[in-house]
Amino acid sequence: MDSFNLALALETQDNSISREVGRFSAFSHASGVLRQYLRRFLTPIAAYWMVEKISSFLTKATANSVRKLGRNKVEISVAPLPGVTERPYQCQNRLGMFEALAKVFTGKFATVEHPVCYHKQGDKCVYIVSFDETPSIMWRLIRNYSLVASVIIPAALFHFLALESWLFLCLAFSLMSLSISIYSAMLEKKELSASVEKQGDSAKALLDEMRLRYDNAMLVQEIGHATLNILDIQNLLKAITETIARRLDFDRGMILLADTNKESLIFGAGFGYNSEQEESLKKASFSLNKPESKGLFVESFREQKPFLIRDINKMEEKLSPRSLDLAREMGVQSMICVPIVYEYEKESLGIIAVDNIKSKRPL
Repeated sequence: MDSFNLALALETQDNSISREVGRFSAFSHASGVLRQYLRRFLTPIAAYWMVEKISSFLTKATANSVRKLGRNKVEISVAPLPGVTERPYQCQNRLGMFEALAKVFTGKFATVEHPVCYHKQGDKCVYIVSFDETPSIMWRLIRNYSLVASVIIPAALFHFLALESWLFLCLAFSLMSLSISIYSAMLEKKELSASVEKQGDSAKALLDEMRLRYDNAMLVQEIGHATLNILDIQNLLKAITETIARRLDFDRGMILLADTNKESLIFGAGFGYNSEQEESLKKASFSLNKPESKGLFVESFREQKPFLIRDINKMEEKLSPRSLDLAREMGVQSMICVPIVYEYEKESLGIIAVDNIKSKRPL
């Protein structure tokens, strides 16, 4: 971890990168489940209050405690457990996460003071977190004060005002309190609707993730089943490409296999191509025994490394003219290419290439 943090700081030229990562963590795809859980509390103070309980599930290295200091201020204490050695960048990463938590609710980072630090002769790290209140909370407070004022002030002035003036004052205070109450309720309803909508988006993302994991598991199972039961190589390749088309979210794909002498890659099977494109692929071959060959498929086969090309036009210098012409003929804009490797003998057997041409979805 130390080496990774050092490499990241050197690469970005940012010594505070750990804190920035902490800030980003609250909005990353990986934290979707946790973010959805925290949004259920609707207010920042409730979310910070739950840090103490949630942290025990996220880390076994520290003991956390939270103390409420005010309506919009909490104190969070983090003490490393016996036998645990922490680095300063871990402290900065935590600080960034505490800043980001408030932004989930208020749209602004919290202000975090760090008066006591474990890495500066302290026995623990203490963070004092202050954050803006949501508009609905502020207006709810104004509503409460206005309701109290609408009772106390008219009562105090009852003996000093004429009846008509006193009734007018009561009416004015009543209208003011009613208007503030309605506006406060509207804001609260709006924030609740936004929270429900975000939870719906998170739920959709979770369902998509579940579907993806299911499809990946079924992909392995179905390919394994086909490998065990289909002996004819051409039928096997056809079954594999059909499974890839059904289980993975790609518009097109193909399998190229090395010939018997490992001299060239030839088309084995594919999906998503029209008849003309498939005929062109069947006629094409990619030489493996020429040192000057530098096509994407050949490089992936030789180096046994996957490649992701986001823009084929930016790879002109790295592709052979023939490969570039074929890619343009096929309408390829971006592509993923992975080698097929016999792991036991570290032997390359071919490659699988996929792309999206119709949906334009990012790879």
